[in-house]
Amino acid sequence: MYNENTTFNQILNDPALTEIAPYLVGNCPIPDLDMTLAAMQKARPSWIAKSIADGAEYTSQTAKGGKCRLIDFYTAEEKEQSQSKKYAKLIFMQGKKDMPFVVICAGGYFTSLCHFKESLPPAAAFNKLGYNCFILNYRLAVPFPKPIDDLAAAVKYILANSDGLGVDKDSYAVMGFSAGGYIAAAFGTNELGAPKYDLPKPACVMGGYPLLELKVDNMDPAMMNKLAALLLGHNWTQADLDKYSLMDKFGADYPAFYLWHCKDDKIVPFRYAEQAADTMAENGVKHIFRPVENGGHGIGLGEYSAAKGWEHEAAKLWEESRQRGYCF
Repeated sequence: MYNENTTFNQILNDPALTEIAPYLVGNCPIPDLDMTLAAMQKARPSWIAKSIADGAEYTSQTAKGGKCRLIDFYTAEEKEQSQSKKYAKLIFMQGKKDMPFVVICAGGYFTSLCHFKESLPPAAAFNKLGYNCFILNYRLAVPFPKPIDDLAAAVKYILANSDGLGVDKDSYAVMGFSAGGYIAAAFGTNELGAPKYDLPKPACVMGGYPLLELKVDNMDPAMMNKLAALLLGHNWTQADLDKYSLMDKFGADYPAFYLWHCKDDKIVPFRYAEQAADTMAENGVKHIFRPVENGGHGIGLGEYSAAKGWEHEAAKLWEESRQRGYCF
């Protein structure tokens, strides 16, 4: 049984997790894999030890039951043509047969994937509700739109193999946190998302403290330039930033959106979430915006904070959207 005194290496060496373990660290800057979860929380308060332990324990038990596995959604030919695609994977946590699916995108500044805190706990929470959960291991440190390409390829694979996977291919959802929240939110837009890939839009988008603007005005200019150069190329322009801004893309046909954000977030400004919610309200987008008094940035499922319980509200919005056929 995992707890706060469990080390990252103990989780990674769990025999039940052998298949998925190589993809769990996700290039995250964990100082020492032999450190305990409690020590990590002390060093980085957003890494909630109990949440990580619970998520890992649930995933381990699910894997022991034969209901958690790794999926290669790119073909051998596609990976041969683009070597970076070999790192793109799905971790499938099987839910109830013929229940809909959600694809989860962890954050990490587009250079890492915080699966321990932003994939395993949310997947466990939604899997307990019966949903089929797919954790996306998208490519890192690559220019746009490659991370969105990976989400599109993953959704295409799931839809094409829905019978074999035992999932309902109608009214799926996408979820993301921080940088992963950007990918999920972008996928609901006409300009950058599912329609561009000839795919149906998700019925619901769920975002936890998502990045909705690439130009973050409270970011150090040098860091901002580094991020923009990574995603848009060294000769990036304001036009490039505008192309990938989501604030003007929440039109009337945007999917239902569940959005939560902590007011004391010092990484991604809370006002971006407020602005997005205002735009959705003006355009008649079905949405729920949940401001959270405190918690900062990067708290994952947030079950040990004022965000506790958001997954039930989000699932209700998703179900309402499914029943109304709110999918484009």
